[in-house]
Amino acid sequence: MTHSSPSVRPSTTLVDTKLQQLIQDARSHIDHARSDNTRRAYDSDWRSFENWCAAYELDSLPAEAATVILYITDLANDGYKFSTIRRHVSSISIRHKLMQHPSPARDIHVIAALDGIARKIGKMSTPKRAAELDYIAMMVDAIDTSRLLGLRDKAMILLGFATASRRSELVRLTTKDIERKARGIVVTIHAHKTNEILRKGIVAVHSDYCPIRALDEWIEASGITSGPLFRAVNRYGHIADTALTPQVVAKVVKRAAEAAGLNPDEFAGHSLRSGIVTTSGQKGFNIQAGMKQTGHKTPGMVMRYQQEGQIFDNNISSMLGDL
Repeated sequence: MTHSSPSVRPSTTLVDTKLQQLIQDARSHIDHARSDNTRRAYDSDWRSFENWCAAYELDSLPAEAATVILYITDLANDGYKFSTIRRHVSSISIRHKLMQHPSPARDIHVIAALDGIARKIGKMSTPKRAAELDYIAMMVDAIDTSRLLGLRDKAMILLGFATASRRSELVRLTTKDIERKARGIVVTIHAHKTNEILRKGIVAVHSDYCPIRALDEWIEASGITSGPLFRAVNRYGHIADTALTPQVVAKVVKRAAEAAGLNPDEFAGHSLRSGIVTTSGQKGFNIQAGMKQTGHKTPGMVMRYQQEGQIFDNNISSMLGDL
């Protein structure tokens, strides 16, 4: 009589441990399908989308197609390159697929929005100029500060420049975000991209271009005591109760540029942020000083703007003057 050997079954604990290890290894293989730089970019893009959704109280996972369309529209309005916008959509799609959700990026309306953004950006042949210090002075000088709207625009331009704020950060400022100090003010910035709270110091200067003086003149004239700092002003001088939209910042900068005799198409809301960093390079400030004011965690973007500001410094083409 033949007896079969009893089957030996691994313990449940052993199976679970082995399965967890296999899951970790599988995730590692998936992660290594892309380079470290690509993974970091995708992770950064996803955090940006999550923070944006949180700011507007929208679901990021799973996200609706309409949410993605609004997000990429905001990126386009902020002057992002189309390749960067397309990468953000890819990052959103990848995260949804990994979490086994349908990708909103495949929605026909998202695809149409991307196509429209690509066409629009393709037609924008004029690069946006950094509003360097000289341009800021020209813009401010051209503003009619006898009107309430002019006082607001002057304060917005000078404070936006001094704080190196993004458009969305500038319009989200409230009276509670301004802290008075002996040497100036500390402005609390609610960072749009990273969802961080940043504190930026603004030094009081004895100049017609002092952002603190401009802000005080606007607050006094407007009678604002609480709530949003920057609001709509109609032709009759009536001030709205709600904050401006980020798009208004670009309109303010363009209007001031045109009044100063500059080409308004060359400037945008982001010109204030890029302008102070570019000027900081011209004035010899180091990269760390630029990063402190912009809130950048890595030096790449600040370095790029500062190098643009220093393009004529220590320039070897000056040797032609020796002839």
